[in-house]
Amino acid sequence: MAVQFECPSCRNPIEIDDPWAGRTVACPYCRNAVTAPAQSTYTASDAPAPARAVQPSKPLAEGSLAAPGARRNPIAVWAFVISFTSVAFLVVGAILLEMRLLEEVGTHASPEDINKHILKFADPRNPDRWPVWFTSIMAMVFVGVLLWVAGLVCSVIGFREPRNRGFAVAGLCLSFALPLLILLSTLMAR
Repeated sequence: MAVQFECPSCRNPIEIDDPWAGRTVACPYCRNAVTAPAQSTYTASDAPAPARAVQPSKPLAEGSLAAPGARRNPIAVWAFVISFTSVAFLVVGAILLEMRLLEEVGTHASPEDINKHILKFADPRNPDRWPVWFTSIMAMVFVGVLLWVAGLVCSVIGFREPRNRGFAVAGLCLSFALPLLILLSTLMAR
């Protein structure tokens, strides 16, 4: 049989299962931690229709809030932050590379001229093989790719947690949008 009692904070009726009698539960109305009595305080005639109390998996600390699903999913939050940072690194790196190449080659250069200029950096006979600006931008892009992989992994791990998947979904969307943006920019450049 269930134990029925009144929440001392909000005065709403609560009903719990017998194993939770005498333990701390969360009021389904005000979310305050309430110690349930050992026996019902309502008789069968005067008991209003109570709501089921939220029964936590662990006993609650006195006075703590215990909203259902209030448990955080920090992996999902980190997934979003890492994915967003990776997109920022890669977009800024691409913009800086394009600006610098157009500055060196000229704004009216063809894509073939730009590719020849980039390949010049790979030539071992070139004394300016790896200019500082090119190395810095490539390092930024490399860090962006590493962050992208980390964001994708964290998003998948965060999505496996049944609670608060919003940030994990956002991280996955960012992680999958990045290759699509690169593909679209490549197709538009042709």
